[in-house]
Amino acid sequence: MFARKPRPQGQDEGDEEEVDRVLEPEVKIPIVRVKEQPRRHKVISFGYMVTIPAETDIPGEIRTVVPDVYKFQYPPVPEVPDDLVPAVIPANFQAGVEVDDTTIFFETREGDNGPEYRYA
Repeated sequence: MFARKPRPQGQDEGDEEEVDRVLEPEVKIPIVRVKEQPRRHKVISFGYMVTIPAETDIPGEIRTVVPDVYKFQYPPVPEVPDDLVPAVIPANFQAGVEVDDTTIFFETREGDNGPEYRYA
């Protein structure tokens, strides 16, 4: 996607041929590496997928997409780290894991700039 380079002060909007076009920064989807370990957590709520409306090439048609800040990639088999699978961070996901004599609770929620995380 292209964006306009900021105009110098005093340059008229009609001077289109002198305006340079610059490439917007590309959003990179993070990769999460996992290690073999026993699953000790208990899911309380799986949550929901956050989506936003996006226009398509067909006029008037709108589809829903997951924002990039909620996406990540991971290797489902740790022995094959280059085999990545796309995944989504759900909002309102809740889980608990027992550590020693205590249960630690973890929650995700929908934030203004991406997912927010809470633990107790």
